[in-house]
Amino acid sequence: MRDSGEAPCGHVARLISTHLDEIEQRMAELRRTRALLTDLGRRAAETDPESCPEGDICTILRQP
Repeated sequence: MRDSGEAPCGHVARLISTHLDEIEQRMAELRRTRALLTDLGRRAAETDPESCPEGDICTILRQP
């Protein structure tokens, strides 16, 4: 950019903004994943293995 006579400041600012947006999206996805795993952990702690049907793989992973 400098070679073409342009200052790279605007380009750098756009790159920073793009990266920040990507990080925000990933953080939101991680928050959703954490919430799901927290719920699964709670359900696992509350589940009595004796109450699971014989042929069932895992009742914890089924939708409530």
